Amino acid sequence: MKRFFRYASIIIGLGAFFAVLAHPVFAAMTFSDTAISGGGAIGITAGAPSTWDVNGTLSLNTTSNGAITMGTGLLTAAGGVTISAGKNLTISSGTGSITTSMSPGGNTASLSLNSTVSGTIGYNDNFQSINNSLVFDPTGVDYAFSNVYGTYNYINVPASNSVNFSANSLLLIPSYNYVKNQSSGNAGEYLIGSWNKAEQAGSGTMHRTYGAWNEADMTNGTGQYLTGSVNQAVLSNGTTTSVVGVEAQNVLATWSGRTASTGSVYGVRSNSAVVTSGGTASATNVYDFYSQNSAPNAMGYPTSAFSFGVVQNYYGMYIEEHTHGVNNWNLYSVGGQNYFGGNVGIGTPIPATTLQLSGTNPTLRIGAGAVPGCLELLDSSGNGAINYITATGGVLSATLTPPAICQ
Repeated sequence: MKRFFRYASIIIGLGAFFAVLAHPVFAAMTFSDTAISGGGAIGITAGAPSTWDVNGTLSLNTTSNGAITMGTGLLTAAGGVTISAGKNLTISSGTGSITTSMSPGGNTASLSLNSTVSGTIGYNDNFQSINNSLVFDPTGVDYAFSNVYGTYNYINVPASNSVNFSANSLLLIPSYNYVKNQSSGNAGEYLIGSWNKAEQAGSGTMHRTYGAWNEADMTNGTGQYLTGSVNQAVLSNGTTTSVVGVEAQNVLATWSGRTASTGSVYGVRSNSAVVTSGGTASATNVYDFYSQNSAPNAMGYPTSAFSFGVVQNYYGMYIEEHTHGVNNWNLYSVGGQNYFGGNVGIGTPIPATTLQLSGTNPTLRIGAGAVPGCLELLDSSGNGAINYITATGGVLSATLTPPAICQ
């Protein structure tokens, strides 16, 4: 008890101590150097210049509704602050702060808050259940791999655990964001489950700036899928114009007094590789883009639970005409092998042959400018011979010996 009164700078009797409580507590209370506990509500008020400063660990516990109002004061505990309530707990720091001060090396802090917003919402109001603010202001620079986390979530299933879970029965989610609108009124413009923003605002150089980084690692064991990011949009009831799994909007935008330039703007860029450094790495197939034929399943449930609905037009890839560049290509392949397994239609959406040209004036041109044209046609008898067809002065010529222009 002596150390408690020394830190609080209050040398008074027990009766005078109750005078600083916001609400007198008529339930049983016990005091120790670092803990206060009671069977009823506990209210603590510390206004300027009052300070609650505990050198060890401060624990405030109540089985009823609890309230802590700091006013302009400060609540600190070098060993951490634990606040709990069996029912409702309200924590208000006013213009002060509630902090935990810990030395590096294995210390942890835990905080759980439930917030409610009521009343009339004004223009440009912002409501935050939890606000984490970190000012990173180092005094020196050292070439070391350091990470600065605003929020760090970590789930660990220890190696000693050998419990076998059935398929689709366990989700390990270190961070879960859930926004739900059940209002019958106009919901507004956006309903966003997660928003990430990275801004390089200094005059220095930042090598890479990512709005979001998702990484999936497998360092041991076996699995069916290893996916860096999964985006899923599910429409189970109601009506919407479209359902989009991934939408990319990459804009280079500026205004008066500013200049912005870049070499390239990518909507989606993929770089897949199989690499090793002294080990063994192999893959049967590598796909930078893969459009999979849909299966009658949803949200990971087995295919037996669903059947196909009605789809009028199904496009594996649909590209609108692009017109905003000096040169515009809807599809551009630099080189290499290009393979089409089915029929190809140019000017027709339903080609009847391997290659069909249609439209108002279907025209096939072989050659360009000073580059001569040559057509190779396999012999119609099926013997594998190649007929080389050329044209000079409006006259077609065919030969089994390849001319120089057909090499």
